[in-house]
Amino acid sequence: MQIAPDLPTPVAPPLDFLPPSPVAPDQDASAYDALVSRLTAEVRPSDVPEQIWLREVADHIWEIGRVRRAKVSTVEGATEEGLRLVLDSLGVDGAAPLAARWAARDADAVKAVDATLAKAELGMGPVRAQALCLQLDRIERLDRLEGDAIARRDQAIRDIRRHRAQFAAALRRAALAVEAAAARDGGQATPRPEEKSETQPCER
Repeated sequence: MQIAPDLPTPVAPPLDFLPPSPVAPDQDASAYDALVSRLTAEVRPSDVPEQIWLREVADHIWEIGRVRRAKVSTVEGATEEGLRLVLDSLGVDGAAPLAARWAARDADAVKAVDATLAKAELGMGPVRAQALCLQLDRIERLDRLEGDAIARRDQAIRDIRRHRAQFAAALRRAALAVEAAAARDGGQATPRPEEKSETQPCER
């Protein structure tokens, strides 16, 4: 008989020794709290180590999102310069002022840029490519930060799995030991084949 353990009761998040929330002042703290609550409901941490690892997973997920948003912002910040380079390559006079007005979302500048790119059979792809090239060093550094956060997140998940696997193995050993002890105490001894009965059959 195999004994299946009950689902562990979630442990309340310990607040006294965990690091502070990674939420920046300009970010929505309720989104992070919702992330932790959802992970808690899914994982159901059964003890303090699992709660610590769960918080690490939540923090790393949050950090991964922050780095990815930073990469998008980095490229967007270089879009004006990328547009200027594209307009220059197309021989547009006053490319820099036009790109600056376009970045400020001036309606006339937006129309002029759209018409120029359409005439050259181009879209915003080359502009974004130029912006990416301008910020490639920063993007690569952000990629490394993202990769490190992903590695730490995955390690925390592996720690939880290993912890639970060890618990499950220990529980199975304990269950088998209990069953064996119960069989010895409550069962009847079965004579071994090599043992002879003390009562000999009657001779005829």
